[in-house]
Amino acid sequence: MNNGVGIFNIGADILPVNAKRVLIIYCMDAIPWLVQGKLYQMPYLNFHSMWWESAAMVESFVKSGIIVDYADYSNLPSLEWEKYDYIIDLGYVMHKIPDIKGQKKIYYSTGQHWLTHNVGELSRIRDFYYRTGIYVDAERQIKPIYADAYADCMTYFGNEEMLKGYTATCSKVLLNISALSPKVEIKKDFALARNHFLWIGGGGAIHKGLDLVVEAFASMPELTLHIIGSHTTEKGFMNWFSTMLQKHPNIIHHGWLNIESEEFCNIARMCISIVYASVAEGGPGSVAQAIHYGLIPIVTKTSSVRSAHLGYEIKTENTNEIISEIVNYVRNIHDLPESELKIMTDKVSSFATQYHTREAYTESFTNLINKLI
Repeated sequence: MNNGVGIFNIGADILPVNAKRVLIIYCMDAIPWLVQGKLYQMPYLNFHSMWWESAAMVESFVKSGIIVDYADYSNLPSLEWEKYDYIIDLGYVMHKIPDIKGQKKIYYSTGQHWLTHNVGELSRIRDFYYRTGIYVDAERQIKPIYADAYADCMTYFGNEEMLKGYTATCSKVLLNISALSPKVEIKKDFALARNHFLWIGGGGAIHKGLDLVVEAFASMPELTLHIIGSHTTEKGFMNWFSTMLQKHPNIIHHGWLNIESEEFCNIARMCISIVYASVAEGGPGSVAQAIHYGLIPIVTKTSSVRSAHLGYEIKTENTNEIISEIVNYVRNIHDLPESELKIMTDKVSSFATQYHTREAYTESFTNLINKLI
């Protein structure tokens, strides 16, 4: 008997016995809090959008009259596949699910194709070595995922760039990212803000292009880069990064910050732009969060940022050229008149309000359910 982790029959107490049933195979952490009615007491609910989104999936299905069984993708319990009308999978299980007539399978994709993702990170590690003479470990390698070849449809968060490499046989459904809206009105002092730029991201600094952004700002001592994120476990990178921080006082590392904190709000409000140079991303939540504060995106095309058209998109994949383009676009923003900066910041914050909120995520996921049923 497999004693994996799962919570079953969510919504069964309020829905008919013969209601349709869905199996969700995803991250489990938030679901016990949800079923106990204590979701917003979960200590790290806002640390990553996936926690809240996983709970929103459950709530959306139940509101649509569908009973939910929920399984942890990393510790799967024994399951009766034939009992489900729908299966949503993070991707690691779908190729093992038997083909059952009438059952609809959805690949819940959160990033670019696994091969694009893995090769991209390795190429960045190689280029970092060529530039610095330092080898670092691969932090973001993922297992092969073949779910797109077995799914009826797959979801995605980014733009069309994210879909490269995936099979054309399954339909694609765009979901909105569930970023948090600021609790206070965002007013910018453009005379100050034009001198301040932000990078924010999670683990895998080389994958996410932090090294490239740091090198770009090392050549612009008159402008300030604020870095939010913790990479203390990435020893090779941190040795280099610590040296760069000592040499370049215009690069400030704030460590990890709660996005609801006053400190984060003050830093984001002080900056004019977010600079993000990932080699393979599926619509980064950090950028979705940042543009709520009117931060103009300077992003690589491989980051797959939906709001890229409202700022500057770096199309080259050559890392030396990326550094040069970051410098050019940063200086371009710095030199723009205040009237133009205000127009651009207003556009990106409006985009965030429309497409990057919890309400927007729920609406897009409910639309997915309606297509299924």
